[in-house]
Amino acid sequence: MSWMDTRRPPSFRGVAFEVDSNSRPIGRRVQIDEYPLRDYASSEDLGAKARTFGLEALIVGDDYVERRNRFEDALEQPGPGELIHPSRGRLWVVLVSGDISESSSESGMVRYSLTFAEIGERPARTEATDTAAVAQTSAEAVGEVAAADFTKGFSIGGQPDWVLTEAGKLVGQAQDRFDTLASRLSGYGQPLNDFIARGKALRSGVLTLAGSPASLGTEVTGLIQGFRQLARTPGDALSLLKGLMTFGLGFDAPATTTSGRKRQAANQAAIIDLIETTAAAEAVRAAADLSFASYDEAVATRDALSDALEDLGLAAAEAGHDDAAQAIEDARLAISADINARGADLARLTTFTPVGVEPAVVIAYRLYGPANLEARELDIVSRNRIRHPGFVPAGLPLEVLNG
Repeated sequence: MSWMDTRRPPSFRGVAFEVDSNSRPIGRRVQIDEYPLRDYASSEDLGAKARTFGLEALIVGDDYVERRNRFEDALEQPGPGELIHPSRGRLWVVLVSGDISESSSESGMVRYSLTFAEIGERPARTEATDTAAVAQTSAEAVGEVAAADFTKGFSIGGQPDWVLTEAGKLVGQAQDRFDTLASRLSGYGQPLNDFIARGKALRSGVLTLAGSPASLGTEVTGLIQGFRQLARTPGDALSLLKGLMTFGLGFDAPATTTSGRKRQAANQAAIIDLIETTAAAEAVRAAADLSFASYDEAVATRDALSDALEDLGLAAAEAGHDDAAQAIEDARLAISADINARGADLARLTTFTPVGVEPAVVIAYRLYGPANLEARELDIVSRNRIRHPGFVPAGLPLEVLNG
């Protein structure tokens, strides 16, 4: 096993960063005693020095500002924290000192010179935090707020018939989107048939259901939840649900020139909010169930979902839906913490370019050795969509796990 195989993605308190170099002083605490008229000094061993670790750290990339802020928040928290050192593994440390450097000549980058001191074993915990369970609980809260806001915000009582008709049209457009997404779930048997039948029932019965906002909301919510429940993998579910988180794009708000138009606009906003916010809740659930093959995949998923949730939360805040905005922000923080925790120890991605045509199994052996060779070969083939595993083209950069 090479030294690269033992390297771990560095992080502090679950926040990842890059390392340019690291150092550590070594030795013991020694008292040197000198005496008059003696040619040689004597020494007294006072025990081991406190173990300190110097890190030249980097935060770099297009999103460096957001990552920088999270990293500095972690650095400035009181008390000890867990450091994942790139070559020495998990350490329980306190930050002794640090300097920050940003330069106009290095745009998109911030440098840190940090010194950590190891304080011994991490205190025993009677119960580890289940970050995925926390994320699931936060998602449940988002769903509850979405349902409550819809019940308060949607109404056809005392309105002209055309207000009901317009609401029905919008639900029909939502069902069109559901049908399009459901076409990507082909081959799932009776559960899918039941799901499609439920969608047809919503389309045909929407004018009746609209008289009871709670009942209409339950049917729409149930269909959105169905995408997560029916998808073959959590990754498939997340892909479908993220498409529903932007359902309202392209809809123009009706003019609010009359009381009827105002109600039409409020109903449209309520339906869009219900769909987008429920989809966000289910997306968080799916992400909490998702397994990652690499640190890079975990980070990409975290950042994409975090951005989508942040946009949705800001829109809710601007619309005056404070409870929804807070619930969405709580869910964003919870799923980000969960993915950080589960992805911290995963291997990172790197590239390898074969100089000649050779089988994928040979490449896997060269990179990783004989251990888990079949799984390593399969990962290379599937990750790079190689058509013929026995003939990997020369000069083609491959995305491979770094360890």
